[in-house]
Order: sequence, then structure tokens, then C-alpha cells
Amino acid sequence: METGLSLAQAGDLTVQATVNGEQRQLGRTSDMIRSIEDLVVHITEAMTLLPATSSSPAPRPGSALNVGDEVAVTIEGIGTLTNKVIKRG
Repeated sequence: METGLSLAQAGDLTVQATVNGEQRQLGRTSDMIRSIEDLVVHITEAMTLLPATSSSPAPRPGSALNVGDEVAVTIEGIGTLTNKVIKRG
């Protein structure tokens, strides 16, 4: 996964999640329980990382998602990943 950022830079970025344009989460990578480096090491021991793999703060109450919702996660200096919630099956 290439971001153009050093581990030091990635260690303190703003991470925001919105649902249908409404902010649901806001935090910093420096507040995460594990560092970016630790997450990459831990995850790659079990699986291959593909684009769009992420980690986020705990959900807040009332944050359930519904079919049709649009979820966007923005990481400072990297960009925004947006997905629609769909029904499986």
C-alpha cells in the first residue's frame, strides 16, 4: 500500500467517517490503539492487504448502517474512499 507518506507522517493524521454526508467518526491515527506499523505487521501475518483495508475508532451509539447508505472515509493527505451499503444475496 503506497501513500507517499512516511510512517512518521502517517502516525498523526485526521481520519473522518461520514454516512450520507453526516459525520459519524472523527479521530487521529495517533489516537489509535495500535500504530500504523503494528497494524500492517499484524494484519499481513494473517492475510494479504488489498486496497481499501482500514481501521477505525469504535462506532458510536446509533451508528447502524442501512442498505443504500453512502459511507465515506477520509484520511488527511491520502484521500476519500466512498462505498454504498448493499444487500447481500
